[in-house]
Amino acid sequence: MFSPLVIGRRTRLALLAVGCVAAMGLLYGFALLTAVGRHIDRSALFAEAADDLGIARESGRLLASISVASIGVVVVLAVVVALLRERPRAAVAAILLVAGANVTAQIMKPALSDADPFGGESARRDVGEFLGGAFPSGHATAALSLGLALVLVSPAALRRIAATIAVAYGVGVGIATVAMGWHFPSDVIGAYLMTIAWAAIAALVAGADGGHELGGRGPILGAVLGLAGGLALLIIGARRNLGELPGFLLANTSFVLAVPFIALAGLVLVDALLNAHQRAARTGM
Repeated sequence: MFSPLVIGRRTRLALLAVGCVAAMGLLYGFALLTAVGRHIDRSALFAEAADDLGIARESGRLLASISVASIGVVVVLAVVVALLRERPRAAVAAILLVAGANVTAQIMKPALSDADPFGGESARRDVGEFLGGAFPSGHATAALSLGLALVLVSPAALRRIAATIAVAYGVGVGIATVAMGWHFPSDVIGAYLMTIAWAAIAALVAGADGGHELGGRGPILGAVLGLAGGLALLIIGARRNLGELPGFLLANTSFVLAVPFIALAGLVLVDALLNAHQRAARTGM
């Protein structure tokens, strides 16, 4: 019998950040350096067929919501909300989260591409399609970081709604990048891991200004909405060819399986962030 161990909020957030970075490295190694990982990623793409059905068009509209202008608007909104609530550290944390996550993504993409981790030209020819600077997904990073910035600055009464929006938007954009053939599932999940790491750091900066009671059912609802949004993209995009949609999905089972996995990854990671941000937790046996 062990006495309960009190784990502080700051410790949990720091461990979460470190864990996400480590998981991101393992994911990169599995997805790009193993035959199984490369096969899983390759088989989830169906850009040409999606374009024929019109699905890519609808996915592109969602992805178009990510721009320098939209990022700027959301960051300004987050800062204004934080300052109106007299939470200056939360305002700084929101800026740190969005800037840190998105700048890191843009640095990592070409850096990992140029690193040639496959060890030579023969390996490069074998997996050359993976060396285009795609890991992690910039769009998925932007979407989730913007949503989480709003979570950091939101008052308690609106925090579940903000968490729902964050997960739904992050999952929806992540699914859309795969549907467009822009990214592999590993790129999207890698973006989630990196964003959560930065969100944990930002929560440390926000301290008490960020609020302690961040938990709730928002992430679960957000994942459901993200999945529903992905399904809506398929139906709306293929509305003129609905008769072909069942056969299309049966022929692309890897993508169909990747969609809920992306939603689950977004849900679990955001939920881990919210739980880590709670007041001291007790664990023990």
